[in-house]
Amino acid sequence: MLSTRESLDKLQAAGGIPVIFADRCDNTGGGSPGDSTGMFQTFLDANLDRACILYIAQYMEAGVDATLDLEAGAQASLLQGKPCRMRAEVVSTTVES
Repeated sequence: MLSTRESLDKLQAAGGIPVIFADRCDNTGGGSPGDSTGMFQTFLDANLDRACILYIAQYMEAGVDATLDLEAGAQASLLQGKPCRMRAEVVSTTVES
């Protein structure tokens, strides 16, 4: 199985963006808390500039055009990794179709 970084590199090289990644090892349907940070930290390290990250409650409260400094993930257990630090801009609080 390819690592997240290897998968991301292959997709970018092939022009396969946009894409959705899901962490199958942190499956909330199987009882996991859903806050592991390995995949998330890979995205931050890759400096993706057009990425969508969902932490809806904080974004909705802050509103459009807000900039948030966040520490996300790894709240349930030390096994989930370390929290990821990021600066995020709220560009929308609605779903457009």
